[in-house]
Amino acid sequence: LKRLWRPFRALGRVYVAKEGVNAQMSVPTNVLSNFLQCCTVKPEEGGELSHVLGTYMENGINIDPIAVDMEEFQAKPAFKNLHIRVRSQIVADGFATPLDWQSAGYDMPPLEWHQKLKEAREANEKGVDNAPLPIVLDCRNDYETQVGKFELAEALDTENFRDSWDVLKGRLKDVPKDAPVMTYCTGGIRCVKVNAYLTQEMGMTNVSRLAGGIISYDRTLNEQAPAEESMFKGVNYVFDSRMGRRITDDQLGTCYTCGSKTHLVSNCKNENCHRRMVQCENCVDSLLGTCSEGCKGRVVNAGMVPKRKGEATNNDVDETRQESDEVYTNVDDYSSGYSSSSPSLFRQIELNTAALLPSGAHMVSGAMQGSLLKMLASQTSGRVLEIGSFTGYATACFLEGAAIAGELGERKEAGIGGREGGP
Repeated sequence: LKRLWRPFRALGRVYVAKEGVNAQMSVPTNVLSNFLQCCTVKPEEGGELSHVLGTYMENGINIDPIAVDMEEFQAKPAFKNLHIRVRSQIVADGFATPLDWQSAGYDMPPLEWHQKLKEAREANEKGVDNAPLPIVLDCRNDYETQVGKFELAEALDTENFRDSWDVLKGRLKDVPKDAPVMTYCTGGIRCVKVNAYLTQEMGMTNVSRLAGGIISYDRTLNEQAPAEESMFKGVNYVFDSRMGRRITDDQLGTCYTCGSKTHLVSNCKNENCHRRMVQCENCVDSLLGTCSEGCKGRVVNAGMVPKRKGEATNNDVDETRQESDEVYTNVDDYSSGYSSSSPSLFRQIELNTAALLPSGAHMVSGAMQGSLLKMLASQTSGRVLEIGSFTGYATACFLEGAAIAGELGERKEAGIGGREGGP
């Protein structure tokens, strides 16, 4: 895949598994037709990948109806590289034994889906008695549904896709097995798994899903019925740096910080937090893209050594700090103000991780957590078992704490310090 796609200057994130291929990509418009030919046309007609991808492309390749302007793309590219990963599943579902994804209900074309929802809305507004209104389920996670969804849809409100099964069992436990259930997701992959579960594990017999997901619906409506009002309102969350494609002007989201209505989704700029959140433009500006004053302080002070008003040893109290009139607005600044600075090694680990493994930079422990790990290790006998070492930051903190424990142990054995030995 990489060998054939690189000449197109294609970028993106691609997961390949036995159950299929899940790809989010950006391709220059001037070679898009060539890219599609490479992926979809049979080898005898000039294609090169249809025999590989064709089995899994039930609804073809989903293409956003509105191309990203080149100037906008250069300023903030949706993807920076082409990453292709082999995974056990293209979407983690938590099943020990996979279901039959070919038995997943009716794959409803976008225009038929549109008409069904229009009819259901009309019946709901008129209060038609005994109208067989479908149960429309949004199979995406909570941060996606907060900023956009179809009219009449119910959100599963999950944090992770693998949490869907318990929610579905609770929601449909008293629903007749032949009740109409319509599901959708971003591109059509998750709702295939959901419908397979509904039909094979819950015995539902009248299940359908939106073919190609929201992306296909948006494109089809734009191309084939542009005069029609979109039944999807708000922003379609997408898994690239854009973090959303606005379909209508509706603002369905509630700002995590101030509670105002918005359509924006972002990640906290504090790499040690990286919270995904709905946040309005005003709060993004005032908090510098972070989720709180604490994270804002960490971003502002990143790489800066805390001011030290006096020198103090590990066992002494810095009187000048106690007398300081400085007011701290959050616990991070307070802790930094009353802590000794970390060795340069720790900052170097942070910088190296950000440069060499940027996608994992937010997983570095950071000074606050590092100080806690150091303290915990210093209170042990010097023996620490660390499971799941990542960048070495936490390991270095443990080692520093274990060294302190060793020094204290030696001083105690020599009768220096400690409760028994006196000062």
